[in-house]
Amino acid sequence: KVSVQAPGGGQPQGNVTFYDAGFALGTVALGSTGSASFTTKALSRGTHAITATYSGSGNHRASTSPVLSQAVQ
Repeated sequence: KVSVQAPGGGQPQGNVTFYDAGFALGTVALGSTGSASFTTKALSRGTHAITATYSGSGNHRASTSPVLSQAVQ
């Protein structure tokens, strides 16, 4: 979920791109609650380094999530 840090305000808008070790998996628009989700069948078995990057908007800066280590069996 993309959230606003004080002293900012308003609802974030824009896109989130999901990556596996720097390779773009897909891009989705933020929903009305500031959340984005993405489903893929493109990941092979093994451990993947997943990140999400928010594109930012006129009132909100771009940001990237910490790495999530996701195991696929």
